[in-house]
Amino acid sequence: MALSTIVTIGNVRAAGSGSLAATTENNIEGDRMSRTIAEPRVGEDGVTFTVEVGFIGRECLVSKNALAHLRRKKGGQSDPLATYRSFEDEIHSVARRLVVAGVSGTPLVLGAAYFV
Repeated sequence: MALSTIVTIGNVRAAGSGSLAATTENNIEGDRMSRTIAEPRVGEDGVTFTVEVGFIGRECLVSKNALAHLRRKKGGQSDPLATYRSFEDEIHSVARRLVVAGVSGTPLVLGAAYFV
């Protein structure tokens, strides 16, 4: 049975089903478990990063348009990675809410509308 969820963030409503893709690596050494999550990467479409929700890593992309919107909204660096770092908490918060809501996509794309 598939569960569907609808979430509203800003003025955008997203629907999805509960399938999550794991993108983290688990290493078990004795009783210790560590997670390796890749650093944010700048690409042609924006900045790719990973958020962890419920011990599952999910690859996300904050689009160039979203980064430009954030930069205009509150001021910030013109460099995409610097803008990402300046707004990292807000970006990760939106990404986590979308993951919990079951929004699909690999990577999960965060457009400017999610930050209105």
